[in-house]
Amino acid sequence: MLSVPITLRLANLADIEFAYEVVCKTIRPYAEQTFGIWQEAHVRTTLENNISADVTKIIMTGAKAAGILTVQELESHVQLDQLFVLPQYQRNGIGTELVRDVLQRAKQLGVPVRLRVLRVNPARRLYDRLGFFITSEEPQRFYMQSAP
Repeated sequence: MLSVPITLRLANLADIEFAYEVVCKTIRPYAEQTFGIWQEAHVRTTLENNISADVTKIIMTGAKAAGILTVQELESHVQLDQLFVLPQYQRNGIGTELVRDVLQRAKQLGVPVRLRVLRVNPARRLYDRLGFFITSEEPQRFYMQSAP
């Protein structure tokens, strides 16, 4: 576990390259395994759109950027779109702490948390452990939800 507190700061357009690096180091291998290709232009557009919409935050451990978190609060649910932690910071409780924070916020709002995860992504174990259940599935991914 990390001894440094985890904080979040709102991402800005200057963070695009860092966010892209995080995505490449965390989800790219699973995306290539699943889809057979990596769509750089699509990934960059998604990151830019999320950052411009003020829904992406940079995960900080002390003064160091450790990943990205993208969450949208909608009327019917909280959507956990992206939780990517750089490999050197993984397995230190960061993901667990952040998902618990998202779950707590959804509880305050009285709505569930929803997410999607690639079938081959080991992050699914984290979601299982935190009480998410599968609501539907496709050949490539699971759609999951927390209890409201």
